[in-house]
Amino acid sequence: MPKFRPRSHALHLVLLTALLAGIATTTLAATTIRAQTLDGEPVRLDDYFARGRWTLVVVWTTYCPVCAGEFDTLARLQAAHAASELEVLGVAIDGVAARGTVAGTLAERHARFESLVGEPTEIAAGFERLTGTPFLGTPTYLLFDGDGELAARKNGPLDRAELERFLTRHHP
Repeated sequence: MPKFRPRSHALHLVLLTALLAGIATTTLAATTIRAQTLDGEPVRLDDYFARGRWTLVVVWTTYCPVCAGEFDTLARLQAAHAASELEVLGVAIDGVAARGTVAGTLAERHARFESLVGEPTEIAAGFERLTGTPFLGTPTYLLFDGDGELAARKNGPLDRAELERFLTRHHP
């Protein structure tokens, strides 16, 4: 099978530009994921990214028993890394009409991380634009590095030790 080789420097630049545009589109996809604060203010997911800090986004619902079981782990994880390199941000996909229910669940579970609320179809579409894969359900985790780049994703329960190892290997 013949190897693909650009025939000219100009063609090589066009291909490189297209490749970089695809990367930039993936990077910028987080800016298109829209949600609301619990007070009803419209926000974008990347509004919560702090330069130089990892952001772990957990997509959850009030009726997900696995999600509810993760709240303590997330609180401990954020407390262990709050002074250094990690923020936890929740995105409840119960729909913006359920902001009160989401706030009640957070209070009942003593959640110590900020959470937003979004429409399930919009968050799922944003996830697909960002990852190129379909959204499978809750909980789903997205880990963004200190530059706002998607570094990892996981569907299902969080393995704190696995996340700790990942952060240790990839943190400067």
